[in-house]
Amino acid sequence: MRLTFKLTLFLTVVVLFVLGSSGFLRLRNTFDHFQADGQVDHERVGRIVATAFERIWVAEGRAAALKMLSALPKTQPQLTLRWVEVDSHEPMHQARVPAAFAQALATRAVVFAQGRATLLPSTPAVAHTYVPVILAGEEGAIEIEEHRTMEHDALWAGVVRTMAESVAVTLAWLVVALLIGTVLVAVPMRAIADKARRVGTGDFGSPLALRQRDELGELAAAVDVMCDQLREQHERLNFEGRARLAAVEELRRAERLTTVGKLASGVAHELGTPLHVVLGRASMIETGEADPAETIECARIIREQSQRMAGIIRQLLDLSRQREPSKSLFSPVELAQRCQSLLGPIAEKKSVRITIVEPSNPIAELSADAHQLEQVLTNLVMNAIQVSPPDTAVQISVEELLATVPSEIGQGELPCVAFRVADHGRGIDPAILKHLFEPFFTTKAVGQGTGLGLSVSWGIVREHQGWIEVDNQPGKGACFSVLLPFGEPHEG
Repeated sequence: MRLTFKLTLFLTVVVLFVLGSSGFLRLRNTFDHFQADGQVDHERVGRIVATAFERIWVAEGRAAALKMLSALPKTQPQLTLRWVEVDSHEPMHQARVPAAFAQALATRAVVFAQGRATLLPSTPAVAHTYVPVILAGEEGAIEIEEHRTMEHDALWAGVVRTMAESVAVTLAWLVVALLIGTVLVAVPMRAIADKARRVGTGDFGSPLALRQRDELGELAAAVDVMCDQLREQHERLNFEGRARLAAVEELRRAERLTTVGKLASGVAHELGTPLHVVLGRASMIETGEADPAETIECARIIREQSQRMAGIIRQLLDLSRQREPSKSLFSPVELAQRCQSLLGPIAEKKSVRITIVEPSNPIAELSADAHQLEQVLTNLVMNAIQVSPPDTAVQISVEELLATVPSEIGQGELPCVAFRVADHGRGIDPAILKHLFEPFFTTKAVGQGTGLGLSVSWGIVREHQGWIEVDNQPGKGACFSVLLPFGEPHEG
C-alpha cells in the first residue's frame, strides 16, 4: 500500500502541476487578449480625440481645445482623458509622462503604459495611453487613463474557476488513482509478499495465480515456477540428506563392527577364565563333591562370574549396536574407565598397559551421546595400542580447561572437557598428518584397517560442537585430544 500511495502522490503532484500550468497559460493568454484589445481601443479613441483636439486648438485656441476635452461625454466611467505637456513644470504632468514619450514624438507613435495587474480584487490594473499632439510651439499628448475593473474581475474569476477546477480534477484523480493502484498494484504486491514470507517458512504450496496480464502477473507466474522448483529441490535435498545420514551411520556402524572384530580375540580370552571357573564350580555341585557350605560358595562364585561375562558382552553389544544419537549427562572419567576395561585384554596380549590419569579436580558431568563418544575413545585407544611397543603404556587423561577454538571452526575461547590418549610409539609421519581424518585413508596393511576410524570419530566430535587436536612428536609418540565444549554450544 505504501508503494501505491507514493505513486499516487507523485502522479497527483504531476497532474496538479500540469493543471496549474495549463490554467496559468490560459489566464495569461486571456490577460494578453484583454490588454491587446484595450490598446487597440485606446489608440482608436486617442487618434480621434487628438485629431479633434488639434483642429480646435488651431481654430479656436488652447482654452477651447481644453474645454472640448473636458466636455467629452463619459460613456465609460472607468475612462479619463486629459491633456499633458512634455515641457510642463507641473509635477503632476511630469510624473505621468513616460520616459519613452519624448522619443515617440518624432514619429507620432502611441505610447502605452500598462499598470501591474494583481490577483487582489480591490486593486485593478490602471492602463495609460499617450497619443502625441504636435502644434506650433506646443508638444504634448492626449492621456487616456482606464481602471480596468472589468478585466480584473474577469481575470480574478478565471483564477478562482481554474483553481476550483484544478482542485476538483486533482481530488477525482487522487481517488481514481488510489483505487486503480490498490487493485492493480497494492493487492498483487501484498499477495506476492505474503507468498515470499510463506516460502521463507518452507510453505511452497498455494500458487498465486494472478489474472493480471502485466509485469506483476509475469512476476507472480515466475514466483510460482520458482516455488515449484524450490519444492522439488527441497524434497530432493531432504531425500539426499536422509540418504547421506543413513550412509554416515552405516559407516559408523561398519567401523564399530570392525572394532568389535578386533576385540573378539581379547574378549574370548577374557571370557575364558570366568567360564572355566563356572564350569568347575558347576561340576563340583553336580558330582556332590561340595558340601552344603561349599555349594553356597560355588553358587556365589558362579553368579559373580556370570555377571562379569554378561557385563563384557553388554559392552560389546552397546559398541556394535546401531542407535539414534541420544544426549544425556554422564561422567567423563567413567567413560574412560569403561574403555580401559573393554580394551584391557587386547592391551595385555601386546604387553601394553592402559593407565588413566585421574584429574586433580572433580570433572563436571558432560551432556553428550555417551555411546558415540565411547566409540571415539575406543578407536583412539585401539590405534594407540597397535602402535605402542611392548612394555609401554597408553595413557588416558580427562581434564577441564579453557581451549582456543581453531580458526577453521570459529574464534575465541571456550571451556571444554578434554579426553587425551597418548602413546609411546614412533609418532606420525608429518607428511600424512593432514590426511589423518580423510575417509578411507590408512597406513595399515590390507585387511587390518578400513581407514574410517578417525574420519568417523572426527564427524562424531564435530556433531558435538567439538574438535580433535593432534600433538605429534616423531620418535616419541603422539597424543590425540578430543575437546568438547560444555555450557553454551559452539556453532562451527
